[in-house]
Amino acid sequence: MTEIKPHSIKFDLSHSESFWYKENLFINQILNSFHLLFPATENFFVDTLKESSKKINNQNLINEIKGFIGQETKHANEHQKVWEVLKKDYKIDRLIESFSFFVKKIIQKNLSLEYSLSLTSALEHYTTMLAKLASNENFFDKADPEIKKIYIWHIKEELDHSEVAFKVLNEMNSDYFLRASGMCLATILFFSISGTTIFVLSVQDKKIFQMEFYKDMFEVFFGKKYNLFENGLNEIKKYFEIGFHPKRVQYQEI
Repeated sequence: MTEIKPHSIKFDLSHSESFWYKENLFINQILNSFHLLFPATENFFVDTLKESSKKINNQNLINEIKGFIGQETKHANEHQKVWEVLKKDYKIDRLIESFSFFVKKIIQKNLSLEYSLSLTSALEHYTTMLAKLASNENFFDKADPEIKKIYIWHIKEELDHSEVAFKVLNEMNSDYFLRASGMCLATILFFSISGTTIFVLSVQDKKIFQMEFYKDMFEVFFGKKYNLFENGLNEIKKYFEIGFHPKRVQYQEI
C-alpha cells in the first residue's frame, strides 16, 4: 500500500463565481457551504489525530496519521481561498466566525479525546460517502473548471485516507457504543449545521424563493442521478454494523 501524503494543486479563481455548479442549484449551495465549514472541521480533525498519535505505538499507523494530517491541513488552506469568491455575493464572515467558535470552544473544549476521535471517524465516514457520490464521472460536467479542480483533488485524498481515523479509534478504544454514539452526534451536527449554512446562503442570494431550488433539492435527495437519501441512509447503516471497517480507495493523480 502506498504512502498517504498531500498532493499539490494549482488553480486560478480570478474568473470564478459563487454559482459555479450549473447543473443543480441545491448542490451548488451544499458545496458552497462545505467551503465555509471544511476549514474549521478539518483543523479539528488534525488536532484530534495529532493528540491521538501521542498514545499510539504502531509506527505504521503513526505514519498514516502524519499523512492524514498533511492532507487535511492542505484541504483547510485551499478551501479558504474560495472564500474570496463567495464574498462577492454573500456575507460569510459571521458564519465562519460562529462555526469556528462552536468547534473550538464547545466541541473541542468539552469532548474527551476518545469522543473527539469517535466524532472525527464518523464525520470522515460522511465525507467519504460524499466523495464516493461526487466521484461519479459526470458529477462535475457543468461545473466551473477551477473549483472543480479543488473538489476532485479533495475527493481523491479523502478516499485515500478514508480509514485512518477509524483505525486510530479502534486502536485507542474499540468499544462499539463509543463508535455508534459518535455517529449519532456526527449525524445531528452534520445535518443541522450544513442545513443552517445552506439556508443562510440561500436566503442571501434569494435562491430559496425560486421553485427551481426546491425541484433541484428533491432531485438531490430522491432523484435517480443523486439519490442522496437512499445512498446516505445505506452508508450510515453500514457504520452501525458490528464488524464495519472502512476501505481505503487508492489515490490516483488527476
